[in-house]
Amino acid sequence: LLQLTTTEEISSYIKKHNDSFFPHNAWEQLCQQQPHKCLRALQQLCEEDFYPTDYWIAAVFVWSEEIIANNIYERLSSWVIELTETHLQYVADNISWWLEKVSAYKSFSDKKDSILKICQRLITLQPTERSTFDTSDELLNQALNSSQGRAAEIIFRFWLNTDLSDDIKISSPYKELFNELCSNNISTIAGKV
Repeated sequence: LLQLTTTEEISSYIKKHNDSFFPHNAWEQLCQQQPHKCLRALQQLCEEDFYPTDYWIAAVFVWSEEIIANNIYERLSSWVIELTETHLQYVADNISWWLEKVSAYKSFSDKKDSILKICQRLITLQPTERSTFDTSDELLNQALNSSQGRAAEIIFRFWLNTDLSDDIKISSPYKELFNELCSNNISTIAGKV
């Protein structure tokens, strides 16, 4: 196990070993035992325009476990809500994957408002070179597995869990989110699929 006890030590280690990602098990154990310090280290690196993708992937995988997710949710979600669009673009795939997992837990039903705020941020992200879709037969799969596609799935799942009945229109905030997702202002194919 890594003997890193401070946020600064964790940040330095990630920077030093980013090209040779250290064993997943050691990083995952560190994320389990010190989730807030690991999150803060990743946040600090993001503020420095350094995005260690492998570390984010492994961290959100660990943090998607219900017990840890409940522990870290407030800090991570409030950070994502306040994150600049530029920084969010780099971590959107990882955050949307994590959000899709944790939003399915019944214990997260009271966090619906903040989850929907994050979804709104994800569906309105402008595309980057990294988020372009090819025109292959895999277009639908690519769209569904994009950050916008995952956000749309979360919104749809929450809406389906409301009291639905015949002759009732889509209520707020779902109506606004679906309108935004389908609007011409959304320039990614994921918003159209």
